[in-house]
Amino acid sequence: MQDFTEGSIGKHVINFGTPLMLGNLLLSFYGIINLIWVGRLLGHKAVAAVSATLPIIMLLPAFLIGLGMATNVLIAQAFGRKDTALLKKILSNSFFASLTFCLLISAVAVLLGRRMLIWINVPPEIQDMALSYLTIIVATLVFQFFINWMTGMLRGLGDAKTVVKILVLLTVFNIIFVPLFIRGAGPLPPLGVAGAAWGTALAAAATCVIGYIYLLRHNPYINMHGWDYSLDWYIIREVFVIGVP
Repeated sequence: MQDFTEGSIGKHVINFGTPLMLGNLLLSFYGIINLIWVGRLLGHKAVAAVSATLPIIMLLPAFLIGLGMATNVLIAQAFGRKDTALLKKILSNSFFASLTFCLLISAVAVLLGRRMLIWINVPPEIQDMALSYLTIIVATLVFQFFINWMTGMLRGLGDAKTVVKILVLLTVFNIIFVPLFIRGAGPLPPLGVAGAAWGTALAAAATCVIGYIYLLRHNPYINMHGWDYSLDWYIIREVFVIGVP
């Protein structure tokens, strides 16, 4: 955590902005890992199936990223004012409001998966492959939500370096797990296109667990036992007013 209310503004911009740029580069690379492995291991038809789901897969996390940015803004305001009581209330309300929204859009996307593929004119011959990939990704979207929420919270507290550590971990896990689940290994059977989705989901889940354990030891605000769980509709409204646009 870093207090930006004191010291050189230029130095703070460099110290905070550089890790953010690295984080954005990692996210860009993370987004194409699946296509690289699917193309190398399964061929052009599988690449077409995965690519066909991208408009939907990019749209859904966009909402979560927006809510994460809203969390970032609200936490930064409370942290800058050194209002710990408000900060604990923002943490709990932003987390559960965003989690509820994530579960809602995941459920809708799972139920309407094939229909959405038809809406975007995915060819019938790759629809089944695309649907298997899409269903797994959106059903496990909660892990992506938690990563977005954690990184948004850390940015709000001025800790961009830990954000980079989490994104590096996510990228490394994805590089390892995706080909493993596509090809299979030992008792794990080859899962093809679905394996790419399972690898991505497992990478996100592992990052959530390890990231949370790490933050418990290094960040006093991440511990949910210390949050203020009183419902605050103003905070919830602000999360969506800031995050949705």
